[in-house]
Amino acid sequence: MNVPWLVILALMVSPWLSMMLQLGLARTREYDADRGAAEISGDPRGLALALAKLERQQGGWMERMLKVRVPAWLRTHPSTRERIRRLNELERETGISLA
Repeated sequence: MNVPWLVILALMVSPWLSMMLQLGLARTREYDADRGAAEISGDPRGLALALAKLERQQGGWMERMLKVRVPAWLRTHPSTRERIRRLNELERETGISLA
């Protein structure tokens, strides 16, 4: 009997691969939304400051309650620190700023 091991392996890996692609897409869309908001508002620094304030106010509440850190590769959103870094980089690269 000839067992199609490659097909079986593909079927076993495909749900995991699909989930990883969805998580990656969600993070990419978040970065794109930040960039679009910076272009519309003209103030990437202001957006970065707002993200930092939100993080201080409510960030990580689930992790604090459960005392468990969610691995970065399982998050649907990128870390606030990375989003702020990219907004600051955008401001330096493009000179977008009304402040």
